[in-house]
Amino acid sequence: MFVDTARREPLGGGGVEWRRWPLALGPTLRVASDRLAWDVSAGPALVWLRLAGEGFDRNLVQNELTLGAFGQLQLSTRGRRWAALAIGNAQLYFGNSEAYVGQLSHRLPRAGLAVLVGARWSP
Repeated sequence: MFVDTARREPLGGGGVEWRRWPLALGPTLRVASDRLAWDVSAGPALVWLRLAGEGFDRNLVQNELTLGAFGQLQLSTRGRRWAALAIGNAQLYFGNSEAYVGQLSHRLPRAGLAVLVGARWSP
């Protein structure tokens, strides 16, 4: 499962920094040939959301647990020691999460998409 890095958005005279830490659990289906393996995973997620004000007279921090879901597709080669891989991960967050300052607000995105290309080594 992928973790969002901290993000900062301007809001009024300051800004809001936020991040999500998902804990997800779900089955994985593998389809493999001699050279390639496809792994497909999906399931629910329990997400810790942290919002923090920055640059205000009084900076507040808000933490909450929200629900979400994830889906992931991984393609990898099947080498004995080394393997190339590509991963696509999508996350969906249920409910609306917003940061407020007076009449101004910033709504956090309800979905995330991550792509990773790399290699793995198995001793």
